[in-house]
Amino acid sequence: MPVEVGDSLADGLVGNLEPGCVTPGVLRGHVDLVAVTDAEIRAALRALFTAHGLVAEGAGAAALAALLAGKIEVTGRVVAVLSGRNITAPAYAEALTRD
Repeated sequence: MPVEVGDSLADGLVGNLEPGCVTPGVLRGHVDLVAVTDAEIRAALRALFTAHGLVAEGAGAAALAALLAGKIEVTGRVVAVLSGRNITAPAYAEALTRD
């Protein structure tokens, strides 16, 4: 599965999978994958902080970004896993203030 490696606020999701990595094969058929933009991730980070006082890294807020952007159909209860706090203070400040 070729993955283009690039710069992103969600650096934990930008690819760089080692050859022979089994993760894509394990996920295929078990989960739906959606893409989110850095702008959508910034919106999720702002929502987490302003509404709940929570800090997450970009990759850790990707699930919430997809929900807030309407990219996941919501029926019934939904769980979004938030993880990580591996974000520098300057990157986090930019995420909170940039549109």
